[in-house]
Amino acid sequence: MKTFKTTKAILMLAIVVLTGTLFTSCNGDDDNAAANSLVGTWLLTAGQTELFVNGVSEGIEMETIDANNFTRITFNANSTYVVTISESFMQNGQEVIDTST
Repeated sequence: MKTFKTTKAILMLAIVVLTGTLFTSCNGDDDNAAANSLVGTWLLTAGQTELFVNGVSEGIEMETIDANNFTRITFNANSTYVVTISESFMQNGQEVIDTST
């Protein structure tokens, strides 16, 4: 399940980058190029997962987005980025919060 969420987060990142690339102009006379920049920290605010078994949908599950369950992407001015994924789950009756970069 964790691998699926990680794959989904990377896919979402690719969509954000692709969307930003499609709407970026190559023209040198853009007056507000800084306003169109992706530089900064972006937080996933909603999400859903649809599970398929043998090509048949098993249903759609809404993702929980809160202080312990989130995906955050930071785009830096030097064209690098950092993806932080945090998720919580119950293990042996205790809540475990797993955050990875």
